[in-house]
Amino acid sequence: MSGTKIQTVYMNYDVKNKIFFVTPYLTKSKDFLLIDEKEVCFDIPSDDLLKTKSIEALKEKKKEIQAAAHIELKEIDERIETLLCIENKTS
Repeated sequence: MSGTKIQTVYMNYDVKNKIFFVTPYLTKSKDFLLIDEKEVCFDIPSDDLLKTKSIEALKEKKKEIQAAAHIELKEIDERIETLLCIENKTS
C-alpha cells in the first residue's frame, strides 16, 4: 500500500474565533474565509507501519480505559467503606 498520494488542502480563516485551519475539503460558510489552496504530496505508509501504529494507538486507548476504570473502582470501594463505617456505628 505504500507510495504517494496527492491531496488538495484548503487553508481557511474562522472569522468568529480568529483562527486559521486546514481541511481536505472546501469549507463554504460566511464565517470562514478561504485563504489558500494547495496540492500536497503525502507518503503513504507501509502496511507494516500502519499495523504498528494501530497497535500503539490501541495500547494507549487500553491504558486510558484502565486508568478511568481504576478511578471508578476506587470511588466504589470508598463508598462501600463509607457504608460499612456507617453500619458499624449504628450497630
